[in-house]
Amino acid sequence: MAPDGTTAVNGRPRRIVARIRERHQAVHELLARACPLRGISRDLQLDSYTVRRHARTSDVNDLLVKVTSRRTLLDRAVTAPASQIV
Repeated sequence: MAPDGTTAVNGRPRRIVARIRERHQAVHELLARACPLRGISRDLQLDSYTVRRHARTSDVNDLLVKVTSRRTLLDRAVTAPASQIV
């Protein structure tokens, strides 16, 4: 199975994707309780710019674009036929 960006080669969710989803959800839950960004940053132990980025983005998929479209060293090996792998 070839990875689609959200899953690893073994089919499990990529750790970075899961972490971004968890952070986004946590930030928006605290925003719903009217917590200030600085307090959210302190409570979640995240950089203030990270909190601000999550707070400004309503859809988590917008945050995942760079991560899921990033090329890796394994992409060529995973998509190439076995005869082309040297």
